[in-house]
Amino acid sequence: MFCFLNNKEKDVSRAEGGKFGFIDPSGEWVIPPKFDDAQDFSEGLAAVFVDEIKKWGYIDKKGETVIEPEYLEAFPTEHGLIKVSREQIGEYSYIDRQGNDVEFKSLSEQRSKVR
Repeated sequence: MFCFLNNKEKDVSRAEGGKFGFIDPSGEWVIPPKFDDAQDFSEGLAAVFVDEIKKWGYIDKKGETVIEPEYLEAFPTEHGLIKVSREQIGEYSYIDRQGNDVEFKSLSEQRSKVR
């Protein structure tokens, strides 16, 4: 099974044993199949699932863990932010590309600081 990536640099592939890894356009393994599930790369990161702990984390294009698996749900990176669910599916927060929590402030809070 192949899922094509937005940037077409690498494809997600399912290998023997049901593990996911990443191949380059020539079909060579770039990241060996060792993940229980994987999403496409987005802004240089891919969400990967670790079945043993039932959590999602993020890897870079070298296959190195960038954000430890601690999320029930994980979404693609958009504009440097990642939507995740930590404790309950459907309750979302945002993290940055290093896994730090991102807090959003209302426009009125931002305007009061400018005055």
